[in-house]
Amino acid sequence: MLEKAWTLSSAYEFDSLTELRLELLIERYLPLERIVELHMLLLDDPEETARAKSTLAEIQQRLDRIEASLQKQLALLEHQSKSTLAQSTDELSDQLAFVRRNLSLTRYYIGWSGYSRAVLDDRPVTRTVFEAFGWLFGAKGQLPTMDDLNHASLEYEHVARAAIGTALCKALDGDVITARSWLKRIESDHAVEAVIQEQAVVRRLQVEAIGEDWSELLDVVSRLHADRDGPLQTPEARFVAIKVLQARDRSRATDPLTDQLVRVVLEDLVKRGEIGHILDLQRRFGSLPLLADRFISQYASAIIALEEAETRSDRYITAASLFANAIKSKDAPEYPSELLDCRLKLAYCEIRSDRSAEALKVIGSVLDQSPEEPILEQARWLRLIAMDLGIQAGSTTLDEDRKQAIIEYILAYPGTKNTAKLMLSHGVVNGVDPLDAVNALLALPDDDPSAAPAHRMLVQLFHRQYLESQRTDLAAAINTIEQAEWVWSHTPDEPADLADATSRLSVIRMTLDVAMDNIEKHKGLITRAIIRGLLLVDRDPKLLVFKDEILLRRIQFLLSTGETERAEDELDQMSDRGGIFAQSATRLLFASALEEWQGASPTPKTARRVVELGTQLLEYMLPRAPEPIDANLSAILSAIAHAARSEASPDREGSGDALAYRLARITLDRGVPDESLLRMTAELAQARGDLTIALDAWLRLLAQYTSNEPQWYEARYESFRLLIEIDPDRARQAINQHRVLYPNPGPEPWGSRIQELISTVPGGDG
Repeated sequence: MLEKAWTLSSAYEFDSLTELRLELLIERYLPLERIVELHMLLLDDPEETARAKSTLAEIQQRLDRIEASLQKQLALLEHQSKSTLAQSTDELSDQLAFVRRNLSLTRYYIGWSGYSRAVLDDRPVTRTVFEAFGWLFGAKGQLPTMDDLNHASLEYEHVARAAIGTALCKALDGDVITARSWLKRIESDHAVEAVIQEQAVVRRLQVEAIGEDWSELLDVVSRLHADRDGPLQTPEARFVAIKVLQARDRSRATDPLTDQLVRVVLEDLVKRGEIGHILDLQRRFGSLPLLADRFISQYASAIIALEEAETRSDRYITAASLFANAIKSKDAPEYPSELLDCRLKLAYCEIRSDRSAEALKVIGSVLDQSPEEPILEQARWLRLIAMDLGIQAGSTTLDEDRKQAIIEYILAYPGTKNTAKLMLSHGVVNGVDPLDAVNALLALPDDDPSAAPAHRMLVQLFHRQYLESQRTDLAAAINTIEQAEWVWSHTPDEPADLADATSRLSVIRMTLDVAMDNIEKHKGLITRAIIRGLLLVDRDPKLLVFKDEILLRRIQFLLSTGETERAEDELDQMSDRGGIFAQSATRLLFASALEEWQGASPTPKTARRVVELGTQLLEYMLPRAPEPIDANLSAILSAIAHAARSEASPDREGSGDALAYRLARITLDRGVPDESLLRMTAELAQARGDLTIALDAWLRLLAQYTSNEPQWYEARYESFRLLIEIDPDRARQAINQHRVLYPNPGPEPWGSRIQELISTVPGGDG
C-alpha cells in the first residue's frame, strides 16, 4: 500500500508532494526499528531481517534523492530571497521554512536508517550517516563533534534524539568513550526533555555493553534500578546478558564484574517472570553457572534435556532427574506456576521412561494442590496415560481407578480432542490410531459396530464447532444435524442400557440446540427429536433431570408455530417448577402473552394469561423486600398490573384491581414506576381512600413533567386537591408558593381548576 502511494506521488511535481513522500518513507521505516531491536536481542527471523535490509537500502536511496532535491530548492530560494521585492518576502519565508523543515526531517531519518542498516549488517556506519546527523547540530556537512552541541538546540526533541543516534553510531565504530560523552551530555543538559534523558541513560546500557566497559555498565544498571525502583525492562536485561555472556565465552575467564552483571540482569528477567528468555539464554550459552543452584536455571536445563530426549529416548531418565532436582531447589516455591509445570514434565519423563508408578506419585502431588486449568486437565490426562502404562505392565490394582479417572475426565472436558481419544480407545473403536480417528470414522461402513458411537462423537464435535463460531458456521450446523440423522437411522429404537440412552439423549439435546436456530427449516426434525427425547427420559429415573430441558424446547417450538395454549400445557408438565428451564419457559410464555395482549385486539382472555404467567414469573424474579427492583422488572410489574386491571369486569367489583394495586405499590416502594403505572396507582389509591399513596403518585408524576406541559398542571391540580384533604396547612403553603412561582393560571382545563381549588383554601390568597 505504501509502495503504491509512493509510486502515485512520484507522478506529480516533486516539490508539490515532498512532504507526502517523506511521510510515506517514514511510515515504511518505523516498523523496521522493531526488527533492528530483535536483531540486537538475537530474536530476529533471518528472512524478515533480510527483507528489512533490502527495504532500508531502498529507503535510504529515496531519502538521498529527496535530500538532494531539497538542497537545490533551498539554494534557489535563498538566492531569490536576496533579490526579491519586499512584498514577496512573506511568501518566500514560508517556502524557505517548509524546505528547511523537510530537509531536517530527511537528514534525521537518513541518520537513523543508516544506523539501522549498520546494526543489521553488523558493521560500522558510513560517513554520510554522521554528516546527516551533524546537519541537525549545525555541522553543515562535516563530521559532528561535541562542540557542535549547544544548550539551546538540545531543547528540540529531534536534535536531542539525533545526538543519541550519533552516540550509538560512535559506539558501532568502536569509539565508546566519545559515545559515552555524547550520552552523558544529553543526560545532564537541563534543556533536554526528561523522557529523552532517560532514553539516553538506557542507550548507555547499549554503548557500555558494546564497549565491554563492565564497571560503567554496572553503574548504569544500578542507576536505572534506583530511578525505576525495579528491574530493567526485559529487552534491556536480555541485551546486557547477551553481551556479557558473549564476552565470557570469548575470554574463557572469570571476572567478578561480569559475574555480578550476569547475576543482576538474570535476576531482573526472573523478577519479570521471563522464564522463556532464561531458557533461550541457557540454550545459546550453555549452563548459567551463576544461577546453578536456583530453580529457574535447573528448570531450564531440564527442559533442554527433555527436548533432546524427544530425539533420543534414553535421555528421558536424565531429564527426569533434572526436573526432580529443580523441584528440590530451595527457591522453587517462589515460582508456583513454573513449579507445577516442572512436576508435570517430570511425570511425562517418568512415563516415557516406563516408570508409571513414579509418574502417578508426581501427578498425585499436582492434583493434591487443586491446580487451575489448563494444568488440571494436563495432570488428569497424564494420569490416564500413566494408568494405561501400568495396566499394560501387569498392574491389577489400577482398573477401577482408571475407570473413575476416565469418567472424571470426560465429564470435565466433554468437547476436547483428548475426550475423543478416550472414547475411541476405551471401548469405542479399539485398535484405531487416535491421531487418525476422526477422519477414519467418517469412512467407516454403516455396519461397523463402532460406527454409531463414532457418529455420536462427531455430533458433539460439530456442535462444539458451531458454538465456537458464535452460531455462524452454517456448515457445522448442517454437519451436526446430518450426523444426528445418521445416528437415528442406523440405531435400534430401543437403547441397550442407561449409558446408551444417555449418549442418545446427548445427541438429541445438541441437535435441538442447533435446529432451534432455524425452526421454520427444521420443523419435522425438531418434532422427531423432541418425541425421541421425551421417550428416552421416561425410560429411567436418572434421566428425568433432562426432561424439563426437552419440554422447554417443545414450548419454544409450539410458540413459534402459534400454539400458545399447548405451550402453556407443557409448562404444567415440568417436574422442577423452580428450575432454570421452568423459569426460561415461563419467561417465553409471558413474553408471548404480553405481545398478544399489547397487540391490535386485546381480550380479557389474553389479559388473564398475562396475569397468570406474570405472577408465576414474579415468583422467580421478584427479590425480597427491601431489595430494590430494576427498571426491567419494574416494566414487567407494570404490564402485569395493567393486565390485571383490564381484566376487571363491571359486574365484579374490584376484580383484578386488588392485584394491580398490590403490584403498583411494590413498584412504587422499590422500583422504577413508569407514567402509566403512576396514574393507575393514583387512581386505585384514591378509590381505596389511600390518599397519601395517591398524593405520592401524583407528586412523582409532577416530577416527571415540565411546567410547559399540560400534564404538569394536571398533576399539580391533583396533588393540590389531595393535599387539601390530607393537610390543609401544608396545602396552603404549597399553593402560595405555586402562585409566586407560576403567576399564569396555566392551560385549560387545569388552570381554571387550580384557581377554583385556591379559592376554596382559606389563606390561599385566592
